[in-house]
Amino acid sequence: MRRFGLWFLLLISIPIICIGCATTTDSASGGLVISEVMSSNDYTLTDEAYGTPDWIELQNISSTDINLEGYCLSNNTKKIRKFSFPNITLHAGEYLMLYASDVKDTESDKLATGFSISKGGEYLILTDPYAGLVQQLEVPELAADISYARTTSGQYGYTSSPTPGNENSDSTIQASLKDLFDPANNVLVLNETCP
Repeated sequence: MRRFGLWFLLLISIPIICIGCATTTDSASGGLVISEVMSSNDYTLTDEAYGTPDWIELQNISSTDINLEGYCLSNNTKKIRKFSFPNITLHAGEYLMLYASDVKDTESDKLATGFSISKGGEYLILTDPYAGLVQQLEVPELAADISYARTTSGQYGYTSSPTPGNENSDSTIQASLKDLFDPANNVLVLNETCP
């Protein structure tokens, strides 16, 4: 009976140890965030090769560098490896721009995901090299040249003053589109029309 009890305890503890191993991810990945997204770019960001593509901005909010090789970005939970990052390092506090274009590019200094973002809204999934979830962000429906941006406190909102590749301005980020277009916020006002 005593031997049976010992074997039973060993059998129970092995799956627990294995489960603990399976959930381990790169500790630095907690500092990698999707910091700004634009799904309907008319004039905010132009590129000679890509025109006016959708774009995604990542930021390393940690105090250590993160090597992105093997990290993946997708807009499809069933295909989480749609875009796999090449061997590049994102330094502490640094931003990285990605063109969300139907063309995929991991070779040049202008990275392109191979997929665009629906302006009607969708999810973006960022995973680490072990397919562990780093971030899942629900990007809402966005009007032209309005971005969905992260504040320094980690909240997301809308801004008509996008900052691709640069620090977001908390003062311009509003909780809703209604707030963004509210004249009391002095952000964007339609004050005259012509018949």
